[in-house]
Amino acid sequence: PKNYWLRQEFDKKDPVVIKLKGMSLKMNPQINKDAYENNIKKGTIVKGKNTSLRQHIERNEEDEVFSKMSRINTTKNGITGVHTKMIVLENQCCCPYIEGITADKYKIQYKMLMP
Repeated sequence: PKNYWLRQEFDKKDPVVIKLKGMSLKMNPQINKDAYENNIKKGTIVKGKNTSLRQHIERNEEDEVFSKMSRINTTKNGITGVHTKMIVLENQCCCPYIEGITADKYKIQYKMLMP
């Protein structure tokens, strides 16, 4: 899931925001600022729970149609510290992830765009 912790110092009411995509923050109170810091410093992986509802349409022996609701509980890796879509270079630029190419293989060239 795409989860992140964001500081918004201009927002006095809620200066720290945690966003979870694919998981509910109410169901996963273990995902907080400390969890992000532990992941960065120690590589700690945090698991999260997700609940979704599914509706199935079925027929009985008399050929009547009825709906059946199911609740599906899944466990996901909430914070892993692994990103497989881009590489962040030493100058904080992002480059596409290509299998077998590491950040030190990219060439950084500085160019002045405006005088």
